[in-house]
Amino acid sequence: YERWVRTAELRKANGENRAWVFMTLCCGCGAGSKKQKISYGVSSGVVTSASDNDKVNGKATDADAPHGVQTFVQVQLNDDEADEPSIPRLSRQSKMESQMDPAKLRPIEWFYRNPFFRVVCHPVVKWFLVVVFTVLLVTGFYMASQLETPAEQEAWYPPQHLMQAFSNNRRRFMSSDEDRVVPVDFFWGLGGMDVRGVDKYDPVQRGELVLDTSFDASSPEAQTFLKQVCVDVKISPCDAPGCGGAGSSLVRNGVDGKVVCPMQGFASWLAKHNQSFPVPENSFQTKLKEFIASDAGEAYAAHVGFDATDKLIFIRVSMKSTLVFPTVAKVARPVFDTWERFVSELNLKAPSGVHKATQTAYYTWTWMKTQEALVENMFSGLIICFVMAFFVLMFSTMDLRVGLISTVTIAGVVTTVMGVGVHGIMKWSLGIGESIAAVILIGLSVDYCVHLANAYVEAPLVCDTRELRTQHALMTMGISITASAITTIISGSMLWLCILTFFSKFAFLITATIVSSTAWSLFFLPAALSSIGPAGRYSWSSLRPAR
Repeated sequence: YERWVRTAELRKANGENRAWVFMTLCCGCGAGSKKQKISYGVSSGVVTSASDNDKVNGKATDADAPHGVQTFVQVQLNDDEADEPSIPRLSRQSKMESQMDPAKLRPIEWFYRNPFFRVVCHPVVKWFLVVVFTVLLVTGFYMASQLETPAEQEAWYPPQHLMQAFSNNRRRFMSSDEDRVVPVDFFWGLGGMDVRGVDKYDPVQRGELVLDTSFDASSPEAQTFLKQVCVDVKISPCDAPGCGGAGSSLVRNGVDGKVVCPMQGFASWLAKHNQSFPVPENSFQTKLKEFIASDAGEAYAAHVGFDATDKLIFIRVSMKSTLVFPTVAKVARPVFDTWERFVSELNLKAPSGVHKATQTAYYTWTWMKTQEALVENMFSGLIICFVMAFFVLMFSTMDLRVGLISTVTIAGVVTTVMGVGVHGIMKWSLGIGESIAAVILIGLSVDYCVHLANAYVEAPLVCDTRELRTQHALMTMGISITASAITTIISGSMLWLCILTFFSKFAFLITATIVSSTAWSLFFLPAALSSIGPAGRYSWSSLRPAR
């Protein structure tokens, strides 16, 4: 508690006493040959001076310093490092950094310390940069929010590649029954899979099959309903673009489409044997098993299941949909919703025992969910990364304001790349590569701003203004950021030579991220820090405990 009280006192005295010290130095700078040692102490907001030769009650006044005296000043800003409590002094690191000779700086260091700093931190230019980059942040965020999953299957090769040309040109011809379309199956009697305790990273482990204990198709009403489903599904409309647009149907070729329906086959077999359909409830399973064992029922063997006790456990109805394979989530989702509505309506009017039907398109629906999960996880990952980056930056810099400004810088880099670059310039959709790269971009975006932010807060204590601290950060970190940007862009640009578009996309994403990160870190961040950053180590937003 006492350390935090001292922090408040140091913050209060930070600006006024230090300014008084430098004013005293300026007023007492005389030329002469006699050496006199004067020390200024900053303690609890009181500034004192002492002379080794002439002292009046232990304190020297300006009158005690004769004309022509050469003055040596020692200033301590860390009370606990003083050899003599009455003679404060600078820390060793602050002395070394404060005595840096500008003439010995390397050209890039001199460039960032002098001309670049004067332009970026100009009173008018810095606010102009803050406004411009804020507009860029809002624009990038809006454009990034417009990103959607691809409307067409992603191209993995360039347009002139033989494989991609074949994939593109085959769509020019009319579709036929030989085309790959999405199969859809209805199930009665299956309740899903129990995946408790299953390792999701092991494809061999699939869990345990769960049966619907309420399933019972032996009643005449259930038999009639299961047969009628095969007729209703053929005439069910689907206006989604994936089905072919308005006037299309769920099943390929509509009324003339092929539906593998066990109950229709069972009814035809009974008719050939001069038996009526539906059969009595007590003889249903016996007759159905006899049908499956016959030559006519062999085609339905995989659509009807019995357990070891010859009890019927499931019935399956198969058909080909109008959705062409392969497809993407944006096209598949409306078709999936249409199938789900149809099954829900079936269950509402179904008799007891067959009122829990489910539908599946196997790989197609799984891939649709995978694509949607990539987008959802991308935004979830971005939120988590931004929150973690904020706390890391805040505790790294030990300053709330610097942490917030740095987090805004990272957000600006990501939204600029994903919104302006991916959506605005390249006109790409949010595919697999973009979804994966979006989260990776945050790691590349943090590097530059975190170095500048830490250099800002770790500036020597003699840098007691926003401008001086910003100048110190640019001088020490500007050369490292420049070298890192150049080498990363060169290495990332090598991916442009790859044939697969996945890697060429990464080439753009890496180079665009580095360019955007460099611009935000070297223009927005210094301008924001010199405008609203903490002026000293002990500002109101500082989390540093007093020493």
